[in-house]
Amino acid sequence: MILALEVVADAGVIAIPFQAIMGAVFSLIVVGLAFVIGYALLVRVLNRIWYSSSIIALSIVLISFAILIFGRDLGFTATLQLSEGRSPYKALHPAAAYGGMLAAIFGALHFPRRQPTMPNKTEHADASPGVSF
Repeated sequence: MILALEVVADAGVIAIPFQAIMGAVFSLIVVGLAFVIGYALLVRVLNRIWYSSSIIALSIVLISFAILIFGRDLGFTATLQLSEGRSPYKALHPAAAYGGMLAAIFGALHFPRRQPTMPNKTEHADASPGVSF
C-alpha cells in the first residue's frame, strides 16, 4: 500500500497494474486481520470497555492517522536503498506504516455504534390506549 509506491516506482508505467494488484492484496490481508483480531472483543471485559464509549476507537483512528501522516517527522523512519546503487533515503518504517493502517482499519471496522432501542410495550400502554406495538 504505502510502501508499494517506493517498491515499484522505478519500474515505470508497466508497474502501475501490479501496484494496484499489490494494494488490493495487502488491503484484503489487513482488513481480514483486523476482522480476526476483532474476535478478541467477544471477551466480556474487553467488550464492555470497547463498546462503552466511542472515544477509544476514535482516538485509535486519530493516533494511527497521525502516525501515518507525521511518522517521518516523528522519527519513525527506516533507511532504504534501491538495488541500483543510488543513494539511500529515509521512508516511513514498515512497522509504523502497516501497524498504523491495521490500527486505523481496526478502529473503523469495530467502531462502537449505538443500537436503536425498541420501546417497551408496558411504557406505552398507559400513554395511548388503543394503540398496540
